[in-house]
Amino acid sequence: PYSRYEAISGHMWRCACKARGALDRDNQSTRVRIVVDIRNRLNPHLHKTIFWKHNLYYSDINMSYGDLLSKPLSYFAGKLREAIETVIDEYIRSNLDFIASQKHVDGLRFSFHIRGLSTEAHLKCEMCF
Repeated sequence: PYSRYEAISGHMWRCACKARGALDRDNQSTRVRIVVDIRNRLNPHLHKTIFWKHNLYYSDINMSYGDLLSKPLSYFAGKLREAIETVIDEYIRSNLDFIASQKHVDGLRFSFHIRGLSTEAHLKCEMCF
């Protein structure tokens, strides 16, 4: 069984895409971003009061409108769960090592929406795990 968060987020994503409509459902992509609290995913765990606003990691899921609107809700709930489960200690540390190795991190900063450059419909679900 899936959590309420997974089911509701999947449903909201589908509804948002239906409401927006897509001219080319098979080829136009859509993305959902979820927030994952990494304190309990690191080994050793970080105390819940440490780095309150800097302990979040974003995970994105991309797919086409066609897939999103034609497959059952359980498919999306499963995709959300997979994205959450990929955020583990090794993955987090690998990302941190990469960032630390960069001389300039300005190029690593990005916006979820790139104004004027994207026709993708996006949804951002902000509930920490």
